[in-house]
Amino acid sequence: MSLISPTYLIKYIPYQSASSSYQFSKTVNDELPTCKLGLPIPPKHLLQKWFWALKDEEEWLLSGERIVQTMIAIIQKSGFSLSEGSRILEFGCAEGRLLRWLKNLTETCEIWGTDINAEDIAWCQNYLSPPFNFFTTTTLPHLPFEDRYFDFIYAGSVFTHIDDLAVPWLLELRRILKYQGLAYITIHDKHDLTIGNIAIRSEL
Repeated sequence: MSLISPTYLIKYIPYQSASSSYQFSKTVNDELPTCKLGLPIPPKHLLQKWFWALKDEEEWLLSGERIVQTMIAIIQKSGFSLSEGSRILEFGCAEGRLLRWLKNLTETCEIWGTDINAEDIAWCQNYLSPPFNFFTTTTLPHLPFEDRYFDFIYAGSVFTHIDDLAVPWLLELRRILKYQGLAYITIHDKHDLTIGNIAIRSEL
């Protein structure tokens, strides 16, 4: 009987997995197309996975802006606000489709994004940091932050794609959420063709 190595369970999507080595070379942002916020737009090969639902880069940007506007409106309606010094995490940020629309908060807030796709995170680290911070995670429910670190955590349809580890991941997000912090999670499940918005204030 063979034993499964624990590392087998720790999965992520590596950067250039077919290469024995690679090099990061930062490109001057002025050389890249930018959105109206002045932030670079990812190359088409990173955005292709979105084009089953979104027509092009412009629609990719507009959809992200609309989602963030809706999120901010919902959390404000719940009585929560992002203030100076807030720490914010996007769980499953991909190429920064949503995160970029929080740029106006970066001068006073600490904002992080994470994803299991190393190529997406490498691009974000290269072109969106600063003003944002990024790191690659794995499917193992653990994040490199102390307890009660974040004021606000959001995940845009990430839990739509998490099966067996959904509860451990929710507990991990709960661990790093401050008392009176807020987690905002959208879910797209097989029972409902609409997106469900969940806003949960941390009371414990």
